[in-house]
Amino acid sequence: MQNFDHLENQIRIRVFENVSNAGEIASASAGQGSVTFIDLSTVYSYTLLKYACLRASINESQGRLKTRQTVDVEIKYYLSASSKISECVRVLTPSGEGTCPLLALVSTRDADASLLQSIAEKVNGQERDPQEALDGPAAQTEAKASALKAAFKIGPTEFGSLESIIISRLAVKDL
Repeated sequence: MQNFDHLENQIRIRVFENVSNAGEIASASAGQGSVTFIDLSTVYSYTLLKYACLRASINESQGRLKTRQTVDVEIKYYLSASSKISECVRVLTPSGEGTCPLLALVSTRDADASLLQSIAEKVNGQERDPQEALDGPAAQTEAKASALKAAFKIGPTEFGSLESIIISRLAVKDL
């Protein structure tokens, strides 16, 4: 589990690999606080995940969620190439079918720390270090990079790392 502070709250991120019950846990835990379930198969790096969590937490603390919904939806909005909220939620929410290769549980409020722990105990998968799981050599595949280039419409003439280009695209969503 990784923790980092934002204002008076601590953001907690737990990542699990090969989760067989992701959809089941996500649907059973819906509406029980501010724990977010994210299918990380389309998230390029740990930096992007932290950016989305911080951006959503900042927007919530200022009372101006871009999506006008919940922190859960806001995090997914800032991780997705799409500006359509329903598409962001659909792509990044674990489905009930099959195994989720990488699942993140994110809590943005201190009050939900115990809820995060109780949900994590029900996960059928192996817990991994979030940074290693998203930034390690096994996670940074050419297929994943190609899919993200297509989703974010990144052309061959753009300069910079894929991560910096994606962060730039996500930051523009605030304008």
